[in-house]
Amino acid sequence: MRPHTRPLMTLLLALLALSGCVSAPPPGRPPPTSHDSPRRWHTSCFRFHRDAQQRPVWALDLLLADRMLAPALEVYRADIPLWRVHRRAADDDAGHQFSVLLYTSDATYGEITQFFDRSPALRALQDNGRLRKVMHGCRAAQSTAAIEATSDQAWDPAIQRTWPWFIMGVSASWLALIRDLETQSPLVETSLIDGYAGIDRRIGELWAGQGQHAYLHHLSGIYGYRPLRIQTWMQY
Repeated sequence: MRPHTRPLMTLLLALLALSGCVSAPPPGRPPPTSHDSPRRWHTSCFRFHRDAQQRPVWALDLLLADRMLAPALEVYRADIPLWRVHRRAADDDAGHQFSVLLYTSDATYGEITQFFDRSPALRALQDNGRLRKVMHGCRAAQSTAAIEATSDQAWDPAIQRTWPWFIMGVSASWLALIRDLETQSPLVETSLIDGYAGIDRRIGELWAGQGQHAYLHHLSGIYGYRPLRIQTWMQY
């Protein structure tokens, strides 16, 4: 066994546990909560300034995912049956925004927001002017107990109810890839943004060069290799 195999397996098993894949409940019926209050969707949004050329600095998403979100998931994994991330950088008021969506109780979400706010990574981005705004509870309209609340309402109801498990797996895989690449080339604490920018470039290369087989082909296989109708060319 190669020296790095055991740490890597430990990392992957931990993230599988975080994503609920080890003992996933039937779709639409989350496992019972350890808190008395019911679970519902909660979202924290983190908005960033663009660089001097008005381009989004995507590395900032990775930095918060690895240094702020991952530790929180490790602490609160038993109380978060569903979670995911959302990334966007449109030319509007929200601009470059990294969002964390958590299906948990109000009490747990309150503790997690405090955990986020105490994060050294978040505070460093606030201090150096990279972070424009932090908003906890930023999607109040979707803050309901319905599993499908954050799904696209144009989808079939069955997909709306089950999609949260799919996107959680994707989010967990993305986070695991960030952490795996970091173990291969440990980051320098004094230049974290540059380090995560390098990881982001590598992820882009892997997505462009191997995503068709590693992700799309195997996703197609899960659905029996049936034809997929592409209705609109979409790039964000």
